[in-house]
Amino acid sequence: MGAGWFEPPAPRVLAHRGLALEAPENTLAAFEAAIRAGARYLETDIHASADGAAVLAHDPTLRRVAHRPEAVGELDLAELRRVDLGGGHGFGTLDELLHAFPGRA
Repeated sequence: MGAGWFEPPAPRVLAHRGLALEAPENTLAAFEAAIRAGARYLETDIHASADGAAVLAHDPTLRRVAHRPEAVGELDLAELRRVDLGGGHGFGTLDELLHAFPGRA
């Protein structure tokens, strides 16, 4: 846990997979929505793509989020970026998340 975790008064608002009301979970848009709604911390899961990218994905497969049988680790980042998770949103990377929301993830 980062410095300052216990300093703010409870409740501590975490965005687990972002705020997935208007954008699919674990997308940069879902995390942006969570920040706008007041989340102070972001939480996500990471899976490695076939070419070693750290991809924002809760599940190891695309079955639930994209209705496809492949595992995240079977596709390279370029292929994963072409997967529509809904509304034109696709997979992002841990690097993109950390750069978009420094100090939150």
